[in-house]
Amino acid sequence: AKTFLDETIVLLARGIANLVFILNPEMVILGTIAHHAGDLLMAPLDAEVRLLCWPVLTRGLELVATPLGPRLEELSGLAVALEAEKPAC
Repeated sequence: AKTFLDETIVLLARGIANLVFILNPEMVILGTIAHHAGDLLMAPLDAEVRLLCWPVLTRGLELVATPLGPRLEELSGLAVALEAEKPAC
């Protein structure tokens, strides 16, 4: 499990680093897996992203788990339902 987690962190960090280079975001918000994994995922992921990116791009960068926590699933379903109710333009 530790090997799988380490590989996942490296691959996820590469993807996030690519987005950081392209978009230069101030914050990257990860979903429920990050919320449930907590520091087991977030701390090494943050460190790996900072290793892969130029320091100028990571000075203000925050990697956070969703603030919606376990409610993300129900709220995203509600958002999809509300979007479906909008009339087509």
